[in-house]
Amino acid sequence: MSSEDLRVIFVGNSQVGKTALMNRYVDGEFSSTEQTTVNPIFTPKSATSASSKEIMMQLWDTAGQERFQSLSQVFYRDAHLAVICVDLSEPSTIDTISLWKERVLAHEPSCALIAVGTKLDLVFSENRTKVLSQLSEKATECQISSYYVTSSKTGEGIEDLFTQIATLGEDILSKKVNNDDGNKSVRLDDQQEGKAKPPTKPFDNCCK
Repeated sequence: MSSEDLRVIFVGNSQVGKTALMNRYVDGEFSSTEQTTVNPIFTPKSATSASSKEIMMQLWDTAGQERFQSLSQVFYRDAHLAVICVDLSEPSTIDTISLWKERVLAHEPSCALIAVGTKLDLVFSENRTKVLSQLSEKATECQISSYYVTSSKTGEGIEDLFTQIATLGEDILSKKVNNDDGNKSVRLDDQQEGKAKPPTKPFDNCCK
């Protein structure tokens, strides 16, 4: 994986609309026929951040393995950002945000998180306020500051979501580059001295 690529994984229960969400952004298309993903999907695609910087992404779908609770560690490895998808037309799936947050962070503790409600077009107008409030409350409870509502059918919210993904990604990749540069500087300093610096012992004189 290129050091400039943002690895984004899409997680959530089976058939909440993860693949449709990706396809809508990548291809600009929507299929009314829901098909569970049976093979791993990796799609390269760029998005533009709020500061107009183009971010190259690797978008990963779960390959339907979530049906068997068998997502491997390889799927989560090195993920920079996880998009937790829930089905707004099935409000009970909103409660799974905490479960997927736990699973992601168990494998990648530093992974950033976004919660996304899909299938907004299937939510009756009289129910929208209640459902969106439920999503907001759950995201807040899980300490996820970024949450969006989308419709892969109409395209509503899709561009805003990926702009936010790119914006978070820009910050994530920038910090990663700075950390890598800092580590290189430390290694070069140690090499110039001919040996590694011994660890400091700030509590050597404690309780003497």
